[in-house]
Amino acid sequence: MKNPENGYIPKALLAVFLWSTAFASIKVGLRYLPPFMFAGLRFFFAGLILIPFAGGFSNYIKEIKDNIKVVLEVALFQTVILYSFFYNGLDYASGSVGAIIVGSGPLFAAIMAHFAMKNDKMSFKKSLAFIFATIGISIIAFQKGGVANSEHYLLGVLLLIISNISSAWGNVVVAKKGQHISAIALNSGQILIGGLTLIIVSLIFEPLSSIPTTLEFYISLFWLMIISAGAFSIWFKLLKSGVKVSALNFWKFLVPILGSILSWIVISNDSPTVLSIVGVCFVAISVLWYYKH
Repeated sequence: MKNPENGYIPKALLAVFLWSTAFASIKVGLRYLPPFMFAGLRFFFAGLILIPFAGGFSNYIKEIKDNIKVVLEVALFQTVILYSFFYNGLDYASGSVGAIIVGSGPLFAAIMAHFAMKNDKMSFKKSLAFIFATIGISIIAFQKGGVANSEHYLLGVLLLIISNISSAWGNVVVAKKGQHISAIALNSGQILIGGLTLIIVSLIFEPLSSIPTTLEFYISLFWLMIISAGAFSIWFKLLKSGVKVSALNFWKFLVPILGSILSWIVISNDSPTVLSIVGVCFVAISVLWYYKH
């Protein structure tokens, strides 16, 4: 996409890189706490650490109060629904199909933006880039093996699709309605509220767990807090600056790619296969095509 907005790409790539490092930390944290509680603590504390960067506490409270409807709507779609349906969907639709649906999130965002944003329509060339990238993600997911074996498989697929739709709508809300609140205040407020909601959901539906005492858990939690605070704040700022929802979300196709590469580097028994390389090439070609056009 040859346009003045290309200056956003380094910031988008930073957010994407941060998200790509989350997978290992999530796996570590889930050894010690159930999903909703772990996610809730992650977001709640990430929201707290952002408050000092929001221009002072009194200014922060004023921004939240003046824009409470937007903050609540983003919290609902970008945190509560997204992560509730995401975690439950993966429980039911495990394996390659779940990975494909999650990895195709940018396509959902582009389709949502096409219908919800007047200046963000899908062109033929643009659609081809999204389709090629989705194929690449699908190849990578299938090569990992495993298929859903749950009797609630279709329910899991539906939940994951809803989580993608919720995330896509959350991006649209930030782009359309978040102009009167700073990106940091918006992110802090929405993940504070969303995290607290997930903690309450956990207390109602998940078994109580003992407080983790290992350093490994707290390192993983702290890193995920940094990711939530930093990546989402960058993302919201770019959405508020006028970068198109579809253009920004396209770069999310790189999250599983970077996550796989990091896994190949860090984990000794994890190495690339021919199919995974083919999938990476599909995504790389789609990125170059999208950027060129």
